[in-house]
Amino acid sequence: MDPDAMTAAETYADIRTTDTDELDYLMSRHIQLRRSYRAAAANGQAVLLASA
Repeated sequence: MDPDAMTAAETYADIRTTDTDELDYLMSRHIQLRRSYRAAAANGQAVLLASA
């Protein structure tokens, strides 16, 4: 893992920011993720997660 390279590549949003635009982006992605999980559950589907 190379945090500096990931930041430079904008792999992840910088959650330490107080910038409203970035916080709005994170919240919208969170809402989309929740919808995806709920849709999968409602259709009897699974969601696979991987962690390194």
